[in-house]
Amino acid sequence: MAEFGDYFKTWNWETGFRYSADSRVERDSGIVDTNALRQALLDTNPATAFNPFGLNQNSLAVIDKIIRTTHHLGTTSLTLEDLKLIGDLFNLPAGPISFAIGGEHRTEHASDQPDSLISSGQALGADIFASTRGSRDVWSIYWELRVPVTSPVWNLPGLYSLELDYQERFDDFSDFGGTERPKFSVRWQPIDSALTIRATYSEAYHAPTLSDLFRGVAVGAALPVFDPRSPATAEIVTTNLSGNPNLQPETAYEWTYGAVITPGKWWSPLQGLTLQADFYHIDLRAVTAILDPQFLINHEDQFPGQVIRGPSTGPDDPFGPIVLLLLPEQNLGRIIQEGWDYELAYSFDTARLEHGDWGTLTATLNGTYIDRVSLQAVAGGPEHSVVGKFGGGFLGTAGGGSFTHNRWYASLFYDGPARSPLGGLDTGFIVHYIGQYWDIKDFTKDGQERKIREWVTLDWMLNYTFNFAAPAAQNDVPGYAKDGGKNAKVTEGKDKNVMPVSTAEYSACGWRAWLNGTTVTLGMNNVFDLAPPFVAAANENGYDEQTANIKGRTWYVALTKRF
Repeated sequence: MAEFGDYFKTWNWETGFRYSADSRVERDSGIVDTNALRQALLDTNPATAFNPFGLNQNSLAVIDKIIRTTHHLGTTSLTLEDLKLIGDLFNLPAGPISFAIGGEHRTEHASDQPDSLISSGQALGADIFASTRGSRDVWSIYWELRVPVTSPVWNLPGLYSLELDYQERFDDFSDFGGTERPKFSVRWQPIDSALTIRATYSEAYHAPTLSDLFRGVAVGAALPVFDPRSPATAEIVTTNLSGNPNLQPETAYEWTYGAVITPGKWWSPLQGLTLQADFYHIDLRAVTAILDPQFLINHEDQFPGQVIRGPSTGPDDPFGPIVLLLLPEQNLGRIIQEGWDYELAYSFDTARLEHGDWGTLTATLNGTYIDRVSLQAVAGGPEHSVVGKFGGGFLGTAGGGSFTHNRWYASLFYDGPARSPLGGLDTGFIVHYIGQYWDIKDFTKDGQERKIREWVTLDWMLNYTFNFAAPAAQNDVPGYAKDGGKNAKVTEGKDKNVMPVSTAEYSACGWRAWLNGTTVTLGMNNVFDLAPPFVAAANENGYDEQTANIKGRTWYVALTKRF
């Protein structure tokens, strides 16, 4: 039994329960009741009729009948229980085989109920949408196995360290059934710990949200649009956006490979330098999205029944004008993305100069280069490259500049020397860079392609943490022992372990105690108050909401206390 007990010394377990809920009521005032407006316009009684001409022509009673305050009630809730078990199965010559297994269950509920005026569509100045209601249960089990193949202590040439890792996850959805997705990874250090080569292959599964499935119809408008089939189509077309109970889950297949190098282990002047780079390939299938209205119009034949046209207006208009676009959440083709993630970090401790400790400087460069982004609107259809462009195929302008080739940030921070008044100081600058990409020529003033310039901003941050040294040892107090009494002297002249009656522990009090462990933060984003670059295709506001913002220079302060 003792051996059996020793086996479980390496095992740990963890369990948890979480419940969260949100309930909200949203009210919108100044909404026109179109039924009441129609009746008031047709009313022949001057005292109760609505007069749309001139100012101050209507009484408050007439206005109150037409102008309404709408409301809708939204509720969401999540209940989650989980259990994890982690430990070593048994030992191999290279080390222990680590194992983890866990399971969870969650219940999701979502509801969004508009009032009758909104749901009936008889309102002006408000978003028109139908009710949303849905729920699901998800049961999951997952496990991981990590196997050491070689050990550093063996000093094998080319096999300093080799580890294999296998993970699996099974999910059972009450509305979609079950799915099982694996992940494999390898970690190889051929020479020593200064060079690590790594690779992974994984599969992922993403079920639609309750909103994606059950969201009611919301009436909107697409503008401006161009219809290549009918000159009678207006620039503004009504749209119906909605959820889709027939949605299927998204699936993704990803593989990566890369390396991490810390050359300071080979050459001391490079101590503190870390280089890493990883290539990634992501293949996302059955993409859940709402089609861009203009893309739908341009590819009408690929999505039958979603472009609703009226009767022909003449011999030059055989198809008829568009009167409605149906834009539900739907499973489209696929997105394939490839690129490189890279990072350079260098930490320099000034004590290495042997002229005292003046603190530590840390420089970091972290970026992504996107080499390929291909979109297929329908499975098996033609691929459309969107990398380095504003907008993205069936994503339209909503895709923004998310697929620009270059994106990075660089930082330089200073940390004060320990055990000095500057020991709690941490300050530095961060430069953010978003590279150039192409605008959509259909929106430029001359119909020609134009480059959207890069956007570079500078942030600054300063932290100071108060860390006071522990107070000097207290004078001995009769009846108490600093070591808990484990080595108390007794009259026999021998050291014996004696359990004391009690022990006392003292801590600082007063303002120093309250200030100790407190961090004061001061920072500024976009130090030079630079505006985002102009984007002609972002006709709503003239800039790319996906990659930039118009906040300008902003200050912030924070106060954190650690107890």
